[in-house]
Amino acid sequence: MDEPQKGSSFRFEPGQLDSSLPPIDTSAPEMSKETVMYADVTFRTPPEQLGKQRSEKSRKKDSCDSALAWRLIAGILGIFCLALLLAVGVLGVKGLTAFPCPQKWFFHGQKCYRFSKKTQSWLKSQAACSANGSRLLQTESKDELDLIDPLASSHWIGLLRDKANGTWVWENGSTFTNDQIPFKHGSYGGDCAVVIHGGFSSDDCSFTRCYICEKSVPSVKPDMSAWDGTWIP
Repeated sequence: MDEPQKGSSFRFEPGQLDSSLPPIDTSAPEMSKETVMYADVTFRTPPEQLGKQRSEKSRKKDSCDSALAWRLIAGILGIFCLALLLAVGVLGVKGLTAFPCPQKWFFHGQKCYRFSKKTQSWLKSQAACSANGSRLLQTESKDELDLIDPLASSHWIGLLRDKANGTWVWENGSTFTNDQIPFKHGSYGGDCAVVIHGGFSSDDCSFTRCYICEKSVPSVKPDMSAWDGTWIP
């Protein structure tokens, strides 16, 4: 007879019992001839051993989960380091810097901007911008003006009236022609312009105002003559 497996349940019928076992006495008062006796035998795993097996399975699962997590983290860090190395290499070859503008200037698009804290007349403001290699703000772009406007409050710009014909021109001599930017005539009149409330307004050139300087981002061409084709980490 095969050995019963652990955790299983089976039954013996009287006809299947070993002949060496004593016969069942059916004449006993508590049993009748029609009574059939079954023996339920169940083999169970001891609680201590079952707990040990579960603990081992849990440790194996935790170990696998930890190993998978570390592999995932290592893979992400490897990709990040590779991307960073490539970025540094490309920037090094192109000769670019993360901050192309001087201190106290801010960068947007292809320009550097500086908002002065000192108030001066229009002519002195023009001279101050020129001294640091820039000029008073010149723009006919509505998008650029939308960027500048929240930071500006009656700041001088490079727009003034041509006294000969009364037209408004920029420092470089070009005529202001953008109808998308509103132009208001200030209560004081004047032949110089400030930026205010999303548009331009005339003002007296002798008044002292803050001003906005701008200059183009320098275009630096790297010297590739000495490059031997290798990357320096």
